[in-house]
Amino acid sequence: MVSVRSLQINDSPFLCVTLQLPGLTTQLIYCTHGILFDECWKIEAVGRRCRVPVCIGKGRTPEALLSNPVTELSAQAIKKGLLIGMSGQQALLAMSHEY
Repeated sequence: MVSVRSLQINDSPFLCVTLQLPGLTTQLIYCTHGILFDECWKIEAVGRRCRVPVCIGKGRTPEALLSNPVTELSAQAIKKGLLIGMSGQQALLAMSHEY
């Protein structure tokens, strides 16, 4: 099952997507300029396939993804100035040009 809900961070719009698969539930938060995946994903798997900056964050809930540190970055995210250790919220705002 897939569920999608809107999310506002500092008046910037994002979408939070929950994928419920057999034996696994995973989260991602995205805007048109980047994606924050939860720790179920590997940067090697998603970083090369996405045309926008990609971050991997700790946590399995939207709240945890926003407050916990980013642990992996795609090459595009690094070029955009994102850093490992910044919060998921900081990374999303940086990708959306609001940080």
